Amino acid sequence: MKIQTKNIDGVFVVTCVGSRLDASVAKPFFEAIQGCIRKGYLRIVVDLSAVEFVDTFGLDAINHCFNELGDRGQLVLCGANMQFKNLLQLTKMEGFFVLEEDQRSAVDLFLSHKRGADTPSPEQDAEKLSSLKMEKKGRGAMVGERRKYKRVPGTQILDEDIIAFCTNIATGKSARAKILNISPGGLLLLLSSESFKVDDELVVEGSVGVNFKFKERAVVRQAFVGKYGMEFMKPSVETTQFLHQLTGAVKLGG
Repeated sequence: MKIQTKNIDGVFVVTCVGSRLDASVAKPFFEAIQGCIRKGYLRIVVDLSAVEFVDTFGLDAINHCFNELGDRGQLVLCGANMQFKNLLQLTKMEGFFVLEEDQRSAVDLFLSHKRGADTPSPEQDAEKLSSLKMEKKGRGAMVGERRKYKRVPGTQILDEDIIAFCTNIATGKSARAKILNISPGGLLLLLSSESFKVDDELVVEGSVGVNFKFKERAVVRQAFVGKYGMEFMKPSVETTQFLHQLTGAVKLGG
């Protein structure tokens, strides 16, 4: 498999040229995307329109790309065929990836979040996305206030994905999500099967390992292409204590 790359208005587009993304090419595929991320390209589109077959090794490589980005950026897939979508269903991962029909719509998904602003450099992109500043949307949120605690990436907690179930309190709609990072103050979720808006209130339910389960109310403070930064609303003593122990209670800003 060969990989072609181009930059469209600050969005890094990776086109897979080859019919298979399987065990034989999964490692070099991941290393190529990893190299892009480490150069500072944090808004990435992977075009799979030429790929006819993806196996579990190829799927794992794509998942590693998401994990490599963490909360710094986002990766959108486009052009996926039915075989790949069926694989997502079989592996219960259909809610973890943002899928678009074609390259143009995938790029537009990123551009729609910054129209009217200058295209940021990779370094500016990294700073903007890693800070996850809260927006002024009521509920007492302060303009420009950074989150209070440092969040710990899910990959540093468990070797496997940490899953949560989110229910919109207003609509009753539920969705399955992956926890990208978590702290005593909130968490960042990756979710594409349902759309939430800033200020939506949710019930977030999940577990960390086999010994700790939580069910807490949270409010969406940041939303960007399938990723949602959420602030806990009066979390229970049990949840707060566990997360303080888990994260080391690293508090930012003094």
